[in-house]
Amino acid sequence: VKKYSLYTKIQFLGRGIHVPVVKEAALKFKEITYLETGAYPLGELKHGPIAIIDEDTLSVVILPSDDLFEAGVNSIEQIKSKGGKVLLITDESMRNHPILKKVDDVIFIPHLTNELLYPFLEIIPLQLFAYYFAKALGRNIDKPRNLAKSVTVH
Repeated sequence: VKKYSLYTKIQFLGRGIHVPVVKEAALKFKEITYLETGAYPLGELKHGPIAIIDEDTLSVVILPSDDLFEAGVNSIEQIKSKGGKVLLITDESMRNHPILKKVDDVIFIPHLTNELLYPFLEIIPLQLFAYYFAKALGRNIDKPRNLAKSVTVH
């Protein structure tokens, strides 16, 4: 996180069942870091999100080994071709995949045979990423500003 804590352009990307996960990750990130961020389907990269990508942009990509993996690899290559940084979240079975040499950092989650369970694992490192990013920025993580009292009052 320290490596990325100066970035102000951050987007969360995923495909298929991973899109709700990136939306939740972006929401949590925004709530406690106070940075503007977005969450987009990885397949729609060319329809807007690619416009902001440069050397000052971090793309957090969820891409486990499922039937959408190879299509996601192409999107990562597009991000890298624009100079963007990529933090990849993938599963252990991808440890030797060539795309790992192109991304900036990787977080591995366990490989699952039931692909529908991946979101339960993916959200954990994303929440920790938001937490430690906010902490690196000196934000009050326990009392985020401007949230409804029903969220912040015990």
